[in-house]
Amino acid sequence: MSVQDFIEWISKYPFWVSTYFVLIPGIPVFIGMLQEKGEYRGEKPPWRHVYAALIYLTTFPGVCAAVLTAYSIFFTRKNLLEVNALVYLLPIASMILTYHLIGQRARFSRLPGFDRLSGLLTLTALTFLILLVLYKLRIIVGFFANIFVLVFLAALIFMAMKWAVDQATGKSKGIEP
Repeated sequence: MSVQDFIEWISKYPFWVSTYFVLIPGIPVFIGMLQEKGEYRGEKPPWRHVYAALIYLTTFPGVCAAVLTAYSIFFTRKNLLEVNALVYLLPIASMILTYHLIGQRARFSRLPGFDRLSGLLTLTALTFLILLVLYKLRIIVGFFANIFVLVFLAALIFMAMKWAVDQATGKSKGIEP
């Protein structure tokens, strides 16, 4: 299965794709109704982990869609009016809306898993750019494997880069930069 096959496969299920990307920003709104009143109430233990998970659930598809959209615009010269909005634009809009809604309820620096949102976005974008280069060079995925190996490589590259950043900044040893 190629990336184009994967995009076409996702396009066959518009209800599930749209439900996922509407449900993710809806969860912080629902959680906000359950919480007590107060500024940054989402920083308390059960909610901050849920918010961190929501950020990761929306960041990876959103950044992947952003890289795919940039690639389509700049390299293949694809007209954005002719692409599937559920695949190219909805993940980006869902990501931005989720960040906005969570940002109203909690400080990103207080959520577990990352210190700065810009660092997470940069790391994720670099991961997808490396994957795009590997995919276009057809070194591994083009000859030996399918899209699922590409997803595994994405997770592996992301974890390796996250570990490298943590080592460089001293976070793995508990040292604050």
